[in-house]
Amino acid sequence: MESIYLQKHLGTCLTQGLAEVAKVHPVDPIEYLALWIYKFKENVTMEQLRQKEMAELERERELALMEQEMMERIKAEELLIQQQHLALQLELEMQEKERQRIEELQRAQEQLDKESPRSKLWQAGGRDTSVFHPLPPFLPVLACSHVLTGI
Repeated sequence: MESIYLQKHLGTCLTQGLAEVAKVHPVDPIEYLALWIYKFKENVTMEQLRQKEMAELERERELALMEQEMMERIKAEELLIQQQHLALQLELEMQEKERQRIEELQRAQEQLDKESPRSKLWQAGGRDTSVFHPLPPFLPVLACSHVLTGI
């Protein structure tokens, strides 16, 4: 049980440190091994910190990509809304022009109705004054001669 603990927490460190002492043959191997173990711990801590920073950078990068995608979707949605707004505005303008055209046609029709013979007949109380023509000048003479001659 204790050997498992030592192997788990000191195995790599002591193995590499003792190999370094055997390779270098320092004057004071105990002090050398102690300093080497401190440096080993510092290196392990720095590596863990670097890995945490890398993981944080990766998360930030993913968040930035998600934000960029969201901004692109928002821009696309804004563009779609603008296009729909323009189409609606164009439709409203066309409807307004059509309404104005219809009003102009109605006014023109009313003006034509005022100027037409039917309108004059209606205004004259049912008599069509535009159709009434006086008798030609020779008809009264004929009518009078007919009365005189007894025919």
